[in-house]
Amino acid sequence: MSQLTLELFLSIFLPVTFFIAGLILWYLRSIDKTMDRIGIIFGIAFKNDVIDFYQSKVRAEKETTSNPHDPPNQPSEKDILLGKLRDGSITPGEAQRLHAILEREAAEARARGALGALLAILGLLALLALIAGALSD
Repeated sequence: MSQLTLELFLSIFLPVTFFIAGLILWYLRSIDKTMDRIGIIFGIAFKNDVIDFYQSKVRAEKETTSNPHDPPNQPSEKDILLGKLRDGSITPGEAQRLHAILEREAAEARARGALGALLAILGLLALLALIAGALSD
């Protein structure tokens, strides 16, 4: 009788347990992918707001530190890349270049103690990370 019970246990209970464990793992993986998608959707939905906030903080800081008699400059590479990010036409290589530019600006803002600019840069870096993740998929 005990031999029969052991055989039933091994032939029925263990496969069912492994099947249920597989379902749980599949479900958890599905939740992870869904959370990634939600993050991407959130980033895309608010990307213009994040870019506008960043540009307003940078513009406000430039107005306090620049000479008002300086002639207006041509659009910088950063401005061009931000325009592409806003339009959704940025490539992975351009996203990397923008990331490097923003990292340098974050270090400069940290050194100056410009908290508002630093927060705006970090928000834009987070948005860029979400979009770069979407571009790599």
